[in-house]
Amino acid sequence: MRALSEYAFYSRSYLTELPAESERVFARLLEPVTAINRTNSKTAFDTKLAISNAIADRDVVGKRRDFLAGIAEAGSTRQDRYWTQSSKLLPKFAC
Repeated sequence: MRALSEYAFYSRSYLTELPAESERVFARLLEPVTAINRTNSKTAFDTKLAISNAIADRDVVGKRRDFLAGIAEAGSTRQDRYWTQSSKLLPKFAC
């Protein structure tokens, strides 16, 4: 991580105001996220689940799908074919 002195082209007031401004932005962001989560926890998705549970289920299914797609992609790579082609291009050295 760079020291603040390395950012000499920024004014010192900018560097001290930025963290405070980011805290104000995140505090404002917390309000709607909290309100949405409160609404989601009270809203029925169907007779068995609240909408927040359905969202969590959707997220887990998406992560599982991404994981399995990664496995399928890694398993379909044909490295052996590239190895045999490149090995034919190597010159033979006399010992």
